[in-house]
Amino acid sequence: MKLITAQYEEKEDYYINELTTEEIKDMMVNLKENWALIEPETQKLLVQSMFRQITIKKESDKWSVVQMLTV
Repeated sequence: MKLITAQYEEKEDYYINELTTEEIKDMMVNLKENWALIEPETQKLLVQSMFRQITIKKESDKWSVVQMLTV
């Protein structure tokens, strides 16, 4: 198990962000402004792609993030 964990952690180091922080901020603002134009299934895929794990709870008409682990 330790070997598998070490290999996984090693692969994590391979990712290099090619976008600047400003580009990412602009993309997120654009996404927020146009969220209603995106189909629900695509919204779901976008959110899932940003997190390793996310738990969202709906109480009455309010949604809340209970737990999240980012990519």
